[in-house]
Amino acid sequence: MRSIADDLALIRNPISDEDLVVHIITQLGDEYNPIVAALKVRESSIDFSELFDKLTDFERTLKDKGSISPPTLVTTNVAQKQPTQTQHFNRSTQGYNANSRRSRGSYGGNNSRQNQNGHRSYRQDLFCRFCEIAGHDTPDCRKLARFLKENNIHITSSQSSQKLPSPVANATTSINSPAMSQQPWLFDSGASHHATSNLSALQTYSDYGGPDEIFLGNGKGLSISHTGHTQIHTPYKPITLSNVLCAPDLQNNLISIAKLCKTNQVSVEFFSSHFLVKDLRAGAPLMRGENNNDVYCATFPCQPQVNITTKASLSSWHHKLGHPSHKVLSLVLKHNGLVFPSMSISDFHCTSCSISKSKKLPFSQNSLVSHKPL
Repeated sequence: MRSIADDLALIRNPISDEDLVVHIITQLGDEYNPIVAALKVRESSIDFSELFDKLTDFERTLKDKGSISPPTLVTTNVAQKQPTQTQHFNRSTQGYNANSRRSRGSYGGNNSRQNQNGHRSYRQDLFCRFCEIAGHDTPDCRKLARFLKENNIHITSSQSSQKLPSPVANATTSINSPAMSQQPWLFDSGASHHATSNLSALQTYSDYGGPDEIFLGNGKGLSISHTGHTQIHTPYKPITLSNVLCAPDLQNNLISIAKLCKTNQVSVEFFSSHFLVKDLRAGAPLMRGENNNDVYCATFPCQPQVNITTKASLSSWHHKLGHPSHKVLSLVLKHNGLVFPSMSISDFHCTSCSISKSKKLPFSQNSLVSHKPL
């Protein structure tokens, strides 16, 4: 039905929203009688977009109950041509009759979603992970559909029925690297998150047990095993990559340019052979990357993190504790699990303690002067 209306609009004979809504209501099956009855008793008008939302929510409710029959209503595309002037139905006192509009009385809708009893059926159990708004599921998100269309991302019918994730990446180019630690990072303007397949590239990380996946431009979803963050050290200041997603099946390390600029207050300038990352305040270039086979990338050494612990000396603990006596020092160290040989504590000598405890002996003034020894 929506495609027919679009075709009529292309030949400069558009169909009004009123006629479109009337035709949809009259073609609904018996399982949609509750929502039709709810539309009849309302006083305000309803437009096509609101009717589409209500029918979509009601259809989802029927699917959850497992009682939906093959729909007689042709589903419409979310992307539609809005009329220059919004047209509404008249009030219930001036409603349409069966002879003029083939309708079954006046009908309309309000902003609250209604069930067959006329009460609100706002689905609090549904939450969209893309727009982070409750009330609808991720596959039914209009913002996600518009985002996929604007970025030329296509999904198959089998994937469209699955739960779509929030992380999105557009890069599908593969670059071979000699070692995983030297794998280049691709700068992707269409990626919503930083992503890597090399867990050693993250300085800190934690396990991820959520249902989200990394959705590539070719329609493939990759599972996420960990999340973490890392830093890129530059001569001016370090660049932080926060909330990096680790997917073992990912072939390329991806840097989201949007998140990079927002998190670090930097700008990225692209040239034919290279690109520069500059600090916004100082304008100083922080790093430089190359154009490798028409893909802007940079290689950073991913050295393994080594934790080194050193044991403070006895002299250091003596100074930190305020120069206590040997007995007090031995008791405090033993109570906190710091073991030092008893011989070393007893033989320990602090020069500062000796100087502070020393006293000057009194001597009287003497006026004797000696010019020769003895």
